[in-house]
Amino acid sequence: TKWIGKYNILQSIQELEQSIEELNNSIPIKKAIIIAGQSNTHFGVGNAEIPSFGDKKLSQLGRFNFNLDVIPLTFYGTYHHSRFEIGGSFGSIFLNHYYDDLKAQYPNREIQLMLVPCGAGASAWSAQQYPTNSWRTDGPYFQDLIARIKWLKNNGYEIDALLWHQGESDAIGQTVNYKDIIKNFIQSVRDYTGKEDLPFILGEMVHSWVDSSPTFAPYQQIINEIADEVPFTRTVKTEGLTLGDAIHFDAKAHVDLGQLYFDEFLLSADNAAPTNYEEAAPGEYLVYNFNSAEGAFFPDIFSAINFGDDPTDNTYSRLGDIWKYKNDDAYYRFKLEVVNGVGIEGGVFEWKQKINPFGLSERSFEDRAASIVLQNTIGIDTSGPQGFKSLVYDAPIEPTSFTTLFHADTRDIFWWFAIGQVTNFGNLIPIIETNNTVNHVRLYCIKE
Repeated sequence: TKWIGKYNILQSIQELEQSIEELNNSIPIKKAIIIAGQSNTHFGVGNAEIPSFGDKKLSQLGRFNFNLDVIPLTFYGTYHHSRFEIGGSFGSIFLNHYYDDLKAQYPNREIQLMLVPCGAGASAWSAQQYPTNSWRTDGPYFQDLIARIKWLKNNGYEIDALLWHQGESDAIGQTVNYKDIIKNFIQSVRDYTGKEDLPFILGEMVHSWVDSSPTFAPYQQIINEIADEVPFTRTVKTEGLTLGDAIHFDAKAHVDLGQLYFDEFLLSADNAAPTNYEEAAPGEYLVYNFNSAEGAFFPDIFSAINFGDDPTDNTYSRLGDIWKYKNDDAYYRFKLEVVNGVGIEGGVFEWKQKINPFGLSERSFEDRAASIVLQNTIGIDTSGPQGFKSLVYDAPIEPTSFTTLFHADTRDIFWWFAIGQVTNFGNLIPIIETNNTVNHVRLYCIKE
């Protein structure tokens, strides 16, 4: 009787396990790959011999008349942000390879794999590109990317990678601190996806084009150095690929790029500890020192990302390092210290926020509200719709007239405090409306 009882229990367990397996097999695997950057993500001209997609369930998130519709994916035709062109896409080839990989892992599961094109021709952070064609935080391309990330999450898709090809316009415009910009862009995307290990795969620019000017080479070097400095990133080598014109790869090269990007994607998980990456130890890190008493200001907002040689310099910034200081609780922790300010000298405002300031604009009200105030001896209003919400990228009233890199308020004409100041406010730093006597502040990132 005991043996029969044990047999029945074992049989029940086996039946339960079989039922769970059958249930799992009935649930489709829904995964998405984002492709973004400049026009080399759009298309490759010409004809190419491509692998058959067969009956694979490959789709893309549509635009224009098909905006946010799930539509079929083909090699010739991806719907990017800026325009639709008939041409080959390395993103499509990547998906074709990834589908085969997933099917080998899950032979009994339905695979629903989606490409999310977010590229925009000639787009950059370059001052020459703003405001009409910029990846800046308050610009249309970044906002579109984040909106699509939220759509994917709301519709049950797991985001498995971002394929990035960009740099030509920033090389032409000689964008200052481009490497720091890219690093914080990567981290901001990871903040929104909720995946700290999200693979971010970059691609080299056309080698012959880079060689055409000595000012282009440093930007190609940055693209190559990212994988040595940022975890879970890789760079695709493009030397020898065929071209459609001086700056664009052709359709045949896109077939090759799809394989190359996929190969680097598979290797990205092994890049958890890049050669030149050192995880920040617990402690306080000075990322900003600004003393306007001497009439010193940052020359432009992108110089304010990384500036000065000594932490005691009147204009010193390592704001570009913010990406390194995210804590295990998924928050960034900041401390603003008033060094010189009548009535609030020595005052401190300390808080935590979930999204990197490089990834927040005033439009991101829902995301801005994900903050926690820890200490406030300055008198900053932290309640109500006009109180402090988060430190955000500066979204100026006049798009061509930047005043700071970051600021903190929800209103158009006041700041609770300004970070990365490039405009003279009477040699003072706006902190709170009732106190306009501050001329020296420090900002720290705290690694817990």
